[in-house]
Amino acid sequence: MRLLKNLGILGLATATVLSSCTIQKRTAMPGYHVEWRTAHTVKHDAKATQEEKVNESFAITPVEKSAPVVNAEQAALVQTFESESASPVSANSVETAKATEVKTASKSIEVVATSTVAKQSKVEQKASAQMKKLEKKASKIAKKGSSSDDAILYYILAFFIPFLAVGLVTNWEVKPVVINILLCCLCGIPGIIHAFIVVSRNV
Repeated sequence: MRLLKNLGILGLATATVLSSCTIQKRTAMPGYHVEWRTAHTVKHDAKATQEEKVNESFAITPVEKSAPVVNAEQAALVQTFESESASPVSANSVETAKATEVKTASKSIEVVATSTVAKQSKVEQKASAQMKKLEKKASKIAKKGSSSDDAILYYILAFFIPFLAVGLVTNWEVKPVVINILLCCLCGIPGIIHAFIVVSRNV
């Protein structure tokens, strides 16, 4: 009895092992190829058989353009096939539309950038011109102020020390200084008048 039980168990085990694998003889190399069947391969085989059945049904009963569709499943499959066939065209059209939008956006950005650069250059030119004008005005005002201050100092020196004012104005020329000293010896008033005349000519 035990031998029969053991033989039965061994037979069931071998039957399950053989049913769960496929053995094929190799063509390129000597020996056999053993492929174990798992749940994933069983599901994949079931899906493949279902797809083969659907393809066979479509091959047997082709849908005519003029005849109406009988089955709802076939109609849905036909619609999905048409949508898949039409999707690349729509994708291409969407890509071209995006490309044109990008090009137009880049052109508008370039135009705005050039306009802003031109405006900035104009503003910089105006600012530089205004700065030059202000510098010229400031230099003129400084010159006028310095010359007026110098003239006042020279006139004060011409009143108190006439020959010194004449010497500073004429860069110590000998003739006007000697003439002023001689005129100062004549009561001083002619020397002051001469100093005022020399300062007014040279300042």
